Amino acid sequence: MLITLTVGGLRYGLDCNAAAAVVALADLKKDPADVRELEGILDYHGAAVPVLDLNRKIAGRPSTDQLSTRIVLVSVPGGVGRLAGLIAEQINETAAEIPGTERPGSLCLRGIALKGGPTPRDIDLKSFLSDI
Repeated sequence: MLITLTVGGLRYGLDCNAAAAVVALADLKKDPADVRELEGILDYHGAAVPVLDLNRKIAGRPSTDQLSTRIVLVSVPGGVGRLAGLIAEQINETAAEIPGTERPGSLCLRGIALKGGPTPRDIDLKSFLSDI
């Protein structure tokens, strides 16, 4: 199963196994001393979770504040038990993978081709999370 989302106007799927949780867009704490490209810090059940905006990182514009804009919490590679949040738009459904199209790497946004639209590329999220 894939969690479907939109980044830069293109549809992607994220392996459900990569997501620890999907939460509503929330107020994030800003740390002016933090030089990383973070939107802020989410208080998730008492844990400080750094949050990136995928639209800002990939498409150069912030995600719009809509009901379907959410934060997907994923495990940080190499960070035992550490989570990071990824803001994306139109996170409101899941989709079954088509048999034979599975690709390795649960921390990869898999491009979903839409009829008549461009075919988006896959995006490896590990590189975005390496500095967190």
